[in-house]
Amino acid sequence: LLAYQQVPSVLEYIIVEQEKIHIELHRRQPNGSWITYFYNKSDRDVDIDFESVGLKTNLDDIYSRVDFSKKPDEIEG
Repeated sequence: LLAYQQVPSVLEYIIVEQEKIHIELHRRQPNGSWITYFYNKSDRDVDIDFESVGLKTNLDDIYSRVDFSKKPDEIEG
């Protein structure tokens, strides 16, 4: 995250957890500072606005194909 924050063209940095519903959205502010938004399973009805790419979506869409009932070592790949 710190390395990306040093790149002037990076406006947003998103971390999407794969084992639970949790997203961190780090967004550069006009003054150059950063603000972080956290989303978890209690935010399923909230639209997440990815401003840098003009996308609004929600947690259900992001995690639509994830099966949390399987443990990581049970997933074939």
